[in-house]
Amino acid sequence: MWEQSLVVIRERRFGDVLDLALHVFRDNALAILGWGVVGVLPFALLNYYLFSGQTSQPFFDEGDAFLYIIFYFWLVSWQAPLATAGVTLLLGQRMFRQRVQHVQVGKQWLGSLPQLLVIQGLVRGVMHLFCISFFIPYILFPYMNEVILLERNPLLARGKMNTLRRSGQLHHANLGELLLRWVLALGVGLVLCFSLTLALGTLTALLQAKVPPLSWWIVGFFPAAAWITVVFMTVVRFLSYLDLRIRREGWEIELQLKTEAARLARTEWVNP
Repeated sequence: MWEQSLVVIRERRFGDVLDLALHVFRDNALAILGWGVVGVLPFALLNYYLFSGQTSQPFFDEGDAFLYIIFYFWLVSWQAPLATAGVTLLLGQRMFRQRVQHVQVGKQWLGSLPQLLVIQGLVRGVMHLFCISFFIPYILFPYMNEVILLERNPLLARGKMNTLRRSGQLHHANLGELLLRWVLALGVGLVLCFSLTLALGTLTALLQAKVPPLSWWIVGFFPAAAWITVVFMTVVRFLSYLDLRIRREGWEIELQLKTEAARLARTEWVNP
């Protein structure tokens, strides 16, 4: 188990997490992008439908484009946890397996859907209306998706661990560091998003030998770059969740002990 893990289980600084995320994304690009498309496409089409009427207007100018970007970020920040649930489950299964069972990922996603809709959809949606979900979730419970999808506790249960209690147990002692990591992740995400937007627009301009119209940048290049950034930052968040468990709960030692126990069990079975 230990030897076959997706990444080496040890503590990392945030810069190391970003570097590792690039390697994980590169090595599992097809699977990550596949589940990313499955989750993102419905929301991307919905957003296009919501905004296409405005962006097609002849009076759409730079000022309108700025407001569009703000509102698109506002919408995507609410949709992202729901859209990337499959990517998180994929990474969780890939953590200790060489081959991913995609059917099992789908079943786990369906099993976790009620909690996702309640916490990340309804509760987060209400917070979003008051514009406090831009920072509150990332400080108080940034790894709620991982808790729901990977640990799979009941939402509410008396006398035993549930999702809300587990989230508080994981996060409450690290609020300052979580705030700092959120600020760093936000900065990296914004730079990556606008860099990808510029890269897509420049590539299209080179292929067409002319600068694409503003509507192409707004309706095509920017949304595509935003969702690619969201998928990549999901990998960063997953690795940051692992890092928090290692530092807060000694997960590295637990896995070493389990691996050694499994090795001893195999030895005893071969040499009774």
